[in-house]
Amino acid sequence: MIVTSLDPGSHTDSEIWESVEIVYLDDEGRSKAMASVFQPDARLAERMAEPGMAGEPDLDLRLRALGAVPVHVLTLRVDLAGHFDREVRVLDIRPVILERIPPLNGTLFSVPPQAGTPAMDMTFDMDELSPTARESGQGTPFFEKQSISLTDKQQETITIRTFAEQYCVTFFLRMKYLVGDEVKEKDLYGQGQPFRVTGLSRDMRYRRAFAVIGDSLQQAPDPAALQS
Repeated sequence: MIVTSLDPGSHTDSEIWESVEIVYLDDEGRSKAMASVFQPDARLAERMAEPGMAGEPDLDLRLRALGAVPVHVLTLRVDLAGHFDREVRVLDIRPVILERIPPLNGTLFSVPPQAGTPAMDMTFDMDELSPTARESGQGTPFFEKQSISLTDKQQETITIRTFAEQYCVTFFLRMKYLVGDEVKEKDLYGQGQPFRVTGLSRDMRYRRAFAVIGDSLQQAPDPAALQS
């Protein structure tokens, strides 16, 4: 976890200030899947064909806005800070699953990962019936012997990685925390929306696929030959 100073002007009257953002670490690609058979309009197709566009953030945002869901891995950066004069202790963070369905198999956008070493604090296996926060690289329950202390003007940044292999999962995060002697809960979303992550379609049976060909994202003739 990373501790930084928080601008007092960004503080609110809530007991916890929070921000959740989807991020990409060095070891993960930008593969996505849709439930539908996707046909980009002329303008988007032109953008996808531009050299170097496959990994660009603006294309990633556009595809997610159109319903594309990250494949295998979704990484979240959670920034937290306590109230002005009261210590807050985070006792637990866990996903609340809204929907669990088979992996999406309409369209695959295959953008494989590059080499890199991830720096994570917490992981969730979203294929579990009730995913538990675990320490990255160790697998032991994260909150079994520790909590996260939030004090005034100190911001904690937690990097959370969620995995899915067998399902497409829609969820938000529920945080349990202690203020004084009172236990409270707060739900965390990304810009007011739940999060989604999907496993690969079984046997790669996608009805359409786009892949990195050369240096651009183009329609691929054989989805089954691709890797995420």
